[in-house]
Amino acid sequence: MQKQDTSSDSKKLERITKEAEILSLMEESHKTKEWIKKQIKKKSLKIPVKLSMNSFQILNSCPDDFLNHLIDSLKGRDIDDVGDINAFTKTFFWFFTDIVAGSNPTIPTKEQARKVVVLNELIQRTETFQHRDPESTVILPTGDGMAIGFSDSPEYPLRLSIQLHKILNEYNKAKKRKDDKVLLRIGIDIGPVYIIKDLNGQDNVWGPGIILTRRVMDLAGDQNIFCSSRFAEDVRVLSPEYKEIMHPIGDYSIKHGE
Repeated sequence: MQKQDTSSDSKKLERITKEAEILSLMEESHKTKEWIKKQIKKKSLKIPVKLSMNSFQILNSCPDDFLNHLIDSLKGRDIDDVGDINAFTKTFFWFFTDIVAGSNPTIPTKEQARKVVVLNELIQRTETFQHRDPESTVILPTGDGMAIGFSDSPEYPLRLSIQLHKILNEYNKAKKRKDDKVLLRIGIDIGPVYIIKDLNGQDNVWGPGIILTRRVMDLAGDQNIFCSSRFAEDVRVLSPEYKEIMHPIGDYSIKHGE
């Protein structure tokens, strides 16, 4: 009987030690009881938490293995768990553009920012962008440019590119000074990406689809629209217009021998 009591006391002491460590680590990292409640919700635990309960009282209601999880999380030992992503990719038709010499150190920062604002406004004025399906579109600002993925039609990035060029040409015609003009290069491709969360908890993307589209764009010069051969082969058969405007320019090597 004495052994059982000793064992029970030992477990109680161990639990109190864990709770004290958690409270200490929470204080160091400026975390409140709301953090504990979020962790409970993440683990889908059915723990009765009342509004009047403080951090210590909430911890008293938690199972031992969850206390271990909290310690691991506070010490950063749970990073491997958060590294898991959705195993399935999603394929988009990509439009990628940036401003030529957009980060040129000889150009005043305010002027660079003005051109980014102009680019955003011109994209918003295109018919394709205005009539896009937000649920099927990914929009990613890239500093001095923009990446837009469409999951519903391969025609959208091509149409967007053509419409943007027309609006941009009209804009540049009205500018007398060369430095006031906005010059773009555009890359188009098709490819898969993973959907991941950014620091704001919003959906972001990463994967070969957007990476290769960026590399296609990097090959383009001022006011060029480049697309990959696989994209061209798929789209040029959709209409005589697309076949007419697409011109082979040869094979180019990009990073890693691709």
